[in-house]
Amino acid sequence: MSGISKIKDVARRMGLVTALPGQVPVVGRVQSRMFPALSVSGSYALATDIPTVTVGAAGATSAIESAVHVYPAVRNGVYADHLNDPFFRFVGVPEGKMLVSSPGTVEGDRFTGASAGGGTAYWQPYVETAWTGTKFEWHLRAKATGTVYYKLWCDGQPVTDVFQTISAVSGGAYKILQTFPGARSHVVGIEYSGAQFGGAWIEPTASLMRPKIERPKLAVLSNSITGGFASVTRHGTWVGNAARLLGMDIYNASIGQTGFLAVTPYASRVTDIAACQPNLVIVGDPYNDIGQGQAETLAAARQTLDAVLSQCPGARVILLGCWAPSQAPSASILAYDADQAALAAEYGIPFLSYR
Repeated sequence: MSGISKIKDVARRMGLVTALPGQVPVVGRVQSRMFPALSVSGSYALATDIPTVTVGAAGATSAIESAVHVYPAVRNGVYADHLNDPFFRFVGVPEGKMLVSSPGTVEGDRFTGASAGGGTAYWQPYVETAWTGTKFEWHLRAKATGTVYYKLWCDGQPVTDVFQTISAVSGGAYKILQTFPGARSHVVGIEYSGAQFGGAWIEPTASLMRPKIERPKLAVLSNSITGGFASVTRHGTWVGNAARLLGMDIYNASIGQTGFLAVTPYASRVTDIAACQPNLVIVGDPYNDIGQGQAETLAAARQTLDAVLSQCPGARVILLGCWAPSQAPSASILAYDADQAALAAEYGIPFLSYR
């Protein structure tokens, strides 16, 4: 059974057939949700409208005639007002963690104790807006010289099945143009990494508004298996796909190379996921703790679980087992996995094994 299938099964067993007020139950959304068959060319084939996508050169003017630049809302000189933004809906970044960066752009702030493997981990947003028109441009600003990754969405469908890339220069402003066959209303979205968000450019006759959507929140606290790496952003991992299938928004505080004890321990980031006010929390995976001591890791796992249950009192919690890089797990992996299974049974919460 795949990771996504397992989490759907766990969600059913946990009773996630209820939803927030006025919402369709999660299982009902999963059963009724339809996803396209992706073509080998990488584009989706079953969308109502398929846009053509063009990326402008760094600093290029808008390709839309008489374009209007719509900026993300700013509450003060430090934080974006992403909870009250009239045009854009930000997913994956809790309130107070969306920072104002260069003029007109915003970005996710660092996690608590966010350094791992020589890099710094940031919240990665998914942004969407309800729009009516023919041409639409997302505005991204590269944080450094290198690769910016992005993936576009339209009406809940991926525009491509893989992340696209921009060979960017530091500080370069890039406009990603989507041209549709005709003027219609769509909910368009973008997930990205390595960039700051600068709003959108639209036609002078187009309309733009924040989508009126409220979904249950899934928070994740683990390592690179759920946190992603390079072209796989936090939203593009298996937990990100599981959240979409369950009709949930994901708030992913996972960092590569970390564990219950390793590098930046999970417990140090519990306050981050608590700020998201999640409905469901997935926490765990001691893979990076192997070698730290089995008893010590189990004690740290208990401490982390206690913190999650205490700081997220309204959330259901799933404990993750130990990831194995092969189909023949080592004795150490099996032992650490068994510890997590026993801990979940002790606390009376679901256990999700990678095996």
